[in-house]
Amino acid sequence: MLSAALEVLRGRSFAVDVQARVGVGFYEEDENDNGEADIVGRNVGFGAAITWF
Repeated sequence: MLSAALEVLRGRSFAVDVQARVGVGFYEEDENDNGEADIVGRNVGFGAAITWF
Protein backbone atom coordinates (compact mmCIF):
# COMPACT_ATOMS: atom_id res chain seq x y z
CA MET A 1 0.00 0.00 0.00
CA LEU A 2 1.18 3.49 -0.82
CA SER A 3 -0.39 6.70 0.47
CA ALA A 4 0.24 10.43 0.46
CA ALA A 5 -1.42 13.47 2.03
CA LEU A 6 -1.06 17.19 1.48
CA GLU A 7 -2.18 19.84 3.94
CA VAL A 8 -4.08 22.48 1.96
CA LEU A 9 -5.43 24.74 4.72
CA ARG A 10 -4.36 25.44 8.30
CA GLY A 11 -5.97 27.62 10.93
CA ARG A 12 -5.20 28.26 14.59
CA SER A 13 -7.03 25.13 15.76
CA PHE A 14 -7.66 23.03 12.64
CA ALA A 15 -6.08 21.69 9.45
CA VAL A 16 -7.55 20.34 6.21
CA ASP A 17 -5.70 17.85 4.02
CA VAL A 18 -6.33 15.80 0.89
CA GLN A 19 -5.23 12.17 0.66
CA ALA A 20 -4.60 9.52 -2.00
CA ARG A 21 -4.05 5.78 -1.45
CA VAL A 22 -3.20 2.90 -3.76
CA GLY A 23 -2.85 -0.78 -2.92
CA VAL A 24 -2.43 -4.20 -4.55
CA GLY A 25 -2.88 -7.59 -2.89
CA PHE A 26 -2.20 -11.11 -4.21
CA TYR A 27 -4.30 -13.97 -2.85
CA GLU A 28 -4.61 -17.73 -3.34
CA GLU A 29 -1.99 -20.10 -4.56
CA ASP A 30 -1.07 -20.74 -8.16
CA GLU A 31 -3.58 -23.53 -8.86
CA ASN A 32 -3.30 -23.37 -12.66
CA ASP A 33 0.53 -23.44 -12.70
CA ASN A 34 0.97 -20.31 -14.82
CA GLY A 35 3.32 -18.60 -12.34
CA GLU A 36 0.84 -15.88 -11.30
CA ALA A 37 -1.50 -15.46 -8.34
CA ASP A 38 -5.06 -16.57 -9.12
CA ILE A 39 -6.76 -13.62 -7.36
CA VAL A 40 -5.39 -10.06 -7.42
CA GLY A 41 -7.07 -7.23 -5.49
CA ARG A 42 -6.47 -3.60 -6.41
CA ASN A 43 -7.74 -0.45 -4.71
CA VAL A 44 -7.52 3.30 -5.15
CA GLY A 45 -8.88 5.90 -2.75
CA PHE A 46 -9.12 9.68 -2.57
CA GLY A 47 -10.28 11.65 0.44
CA ALA A 48 -10.14 14.75 2.56
CA ALA A 49 -9.73 15.11 6.31
CA ILE A 50 -10.29 17.81 8.91
CA THR A 51 -8.19 17.71 12.06
CA TRP A 52 -9.13 19.77 15.13
CA PHE A 53 -6.44 20.45 17.72
